[in-house]
Amino acid sequence: MTDARRNAYLQMVEGRGEIDGRFIAVKRIRAANGIFSLMFTALDKTNGQEVALKVFHPDHRSDAYRWACFQRESALLQRLVGQPDICRWFRVSPNLLRHTILLQDLR
Repeated sequence: MTDARRNAYLQMVEGRGEIDGRFIAVKRIRAANGIFSLMFTALDKTNGQEVALKVFHPDHRSDAYRWACFQRESALLQRLVGQPDICRWFRVSPNLLRHTILLQDLR
């Protein structure tokens, strides 16, 4: 994948304005974009909290292994809810850019 394609995806998400009827001020986390996900911060309009949005990378839609890893991460975070020093899992939103894990408590 080229940097130009990655940048285009990042700009597309950032340019949406509002996501899922709830998240605004979406901005990429520059140092946190991995091989099969794109990371963003956003403001949750419902409670004023800063959240992280982890989006499954569109270039890997057909890669079953990478999709399974993404799903395992979500399941693991669900099991770790309430543990100290763990970014709290909030939910997976199939409607939010198709495949996204929402995380809270970024402080």
